[in-house]
Amino acid sequence: MPKNLALRWTGLLLLLLNFVSAHQTRAQSFIQIVTHNVSYVFNERLYFEATFESDKPLAAGRVVFHQERASKLETERIELNGNSKLSIDFELDVGTAPEAFSKVIYWFVVATQDGLAYESPAYEFLYEDNRFEWQTLEASPFQVRWHSGGGSFGESILSAAKKGVARTQQWLPLAAPSQIILQVYEYPSDVQEVLQLAGYSWLGGHSDPALGRILLSIPPNSQSSLEIERQVPHEVAHVMLFQALGPEAYGNLPIWLTEGIASNAELYSDPVRGQLLNLAYGGNHLLPIAGLCEVFPQTTANARLAYAEVASFVDYLHEEYGVVGLGALIDAYSENFDCLNAPRALFGMDLGELEQDWISATFSPSSSWQTLLESLPWQSILVSGLFVGTLFLLQRALAKRGTESK
Repeated sequence: MPKNLALRWTGLLLLLLNFVSAHQTRAQSFIQIVTHNVSYVFNERLYFEATFESDKPLAAGRVVFHQERASKLETERIELNGNSKLSIDFELDVGTAPEAFSKVIYWFVVATQDGLAYESPAYEFLYEDNRFEWQTLEASPFQVRWHSGGGSFGESILSAAKKGVARTQQWLPLAAPSQIILQVYEYPSDVQEVLQLAGYSWLGGHSDPALGRILLSIPPNSQSSLEIERQVPHEVAHVMLFQALGPEAYGNLPIWLTEGIASNAELYSDPVRGQLLNLAYGGNHLLPIAGLCEVFPQTTANARLAYAEVASFVDYLHEEYGVVGLGALIDAYSENFDCLNAPRALFGMDLGELEQDWISATFSPSSSWQTLLESLPWQSILVSGLFVGTLFLLQRALAKRGTESK
């Protein structure tokens, strides 16, 4: 064999041996995650920790995380300098804080000093509100969570939820709900902070039917029983309707219809609704129902009037067309979000014409007097009358005694 050819073969063999040796060395290198943990301060910061086992010193690492159906976020790169433990303190802000009660998915990424990269399996945790020590009471399908007040307070929430189911089923033939979590805060600001993370505005109670969770602000005081009977059944009705129809059909329903049904599920309602309606009608200030198809007023006064109107309007439809008619209207809207014209195929009238029928029936002279009489504080009037009558009789008795003494 020629000498130069032998040298070529020798060089090629050495190159091949070096490649195999390097490949085997790289193949034998390993990194694996040994422990991992996540904790957080709600709406402030996330803490990630992990330890690794590696045959080579680790150079740096980071965490990648995101909530379901959201963009991925990466923490800053942390230099490890051969350390096997990665600890990351990630400060949250408006753009990075996960939505409350969402599932957060995360994993660790590390690299060795010679560039070998490792990505851990994905893990997940539920981003609950951990600012409070929550008390819990469960009775299927409900779980009640509250942080202020005793056991009787939680029991009253649970009782109102059960009654709300029965009340809603009196209106519509809906199935019993699947699991619902009722989370009760003491102060409105605490609920507002949670909802702002999810991009919601808030008026009093709020339900997220897709999560089966209801958020309420009810302080445990002398008025709490009335607020419980108002807020809890209202929000339970929303979740029941969502679970019966599904997200797409429920999303097609006009707001006046969903809020009207929920308002009529309340065990205790705004005691001055009748007065608000009469004043608005008398002053020609009724809100057009068509204007309540997609949005409710943001001011307190107009929102209160809007709730009064839709409660009365849906009650009228229920009385006039029955459970079957109201159910058919829900079906019509769930398939066709034409807020004005969807009722025509059922009732021969569009929404505006139905509204005029409601106004005629509700604000006729006889019905107005009846509403006024029902709204009067008869208990106070009776007590005052008894007091005045007693005072009158006492004065007469004293006057008579004075005459006889003469």
